[in-house]
Amino acid sequence: DASFLEQRRKGLGRWINFVVNHPILAADGVLSAFLTEPSFEAWKKHSTAISYDEESVSKRIDRVEEMSIPADLDEKMNVVRSKLPDLVEQWTRICAIAERIWRRREAAAADLSRLNLTLSALTEQNHCCWHQPDAQGACDLFDGVRLGLIKFSSRVRNQSDIVDQRAQAVLSTSLEQLKGQRDLYIATRDLFARHARLSPDRADMLRKRVEQNGRRLEQVKAAQKEGWQAEAEKISNAIERDQMDIQSCMARRVFIRHSMWHELRVVLHNRENALVTQAIQTFVAQERDFERIVISNWEAAVQDVETMPYE
Repeated sequence: DASFLEQRRKGLGRWINFVVNHPILAADGVLSAFLTEPSFEAWKKHSTAISYDEESVSKRIDRVEEMSIPADLDEKMNVVRSKLPDLVEQWTRICAIAERIWRRREAAAADLSRLNLTLSALTEQNHCCWHQPDAQGACDLFDGVRLGLIKFSSRVRNQSDIVDQRAQAVLSTSLEQLKGQRDLYIATRDLFARHARLSPDRADMLRKRVEQNGRRLEQVKAAQKEGWQAEAEKISNAIERDQMDIQSCMARRVFIRHSMWHELRVVLHNRENALVTQAIQTFVAQERDFERIVISNWEAAVQDVETMPYE
């Protein structure tokens, strides 16, 4: 339905906002094409070939970057990983509670609008005093009360508009900021899941194979049977290939550690604090301004109804 589609639209908006502000993903050519090209098929025909290799194949971490990785990175990762389930649960609960609060405010605005309509109908239908229906002179008591109700109804209508505008603003800004905070922790949780699934490599297996082939090579050289030179060369080439693969695995490990540290330090640490600060400061300032408008409306209402007669 419409509400489900709107919810999905906002979720997609948060995701796009996250990736385009990511320091690495923002520079990705495929992502840029996905977000900007009107026809992906046409883009593929005119674009250069897309590489599906891991980023570690084309990028190398230099010595300075490697030295920037803290020695206790694994401990830091374990601390963050242990916190994530509770953080996701708590921020999910915060989002749900906040939405219920602001939906009730939205409902209150609708009730105020209904109250205004009912008061307007009342004053329109009850337009003359029953006590002197045929009297030439007006009933000051009735007319004074009726005028007060009309003014009060107008202030109720203003209050309905004020509350509804504030509710819609909060639902589209503050609530989305809270959900952005929740999504950040969900994304980090998924990052750790991908790390656990994709970071393992063949380095240990390759080392064992190099050791085995090294022993085989020594045995072949010692036996020197017919055709041993070709066999020795074959084994030596295999050892060389495995050693190159081991070097690639080691470089990949460094790249992964550097990437994880970048994600934790730049993306998670900076954003999780900046997002909360921005959300709270924005909400508090806007709520203050909202309350001032509400007070101003009711102060005007006090002046409107203070002349309503009692007798």
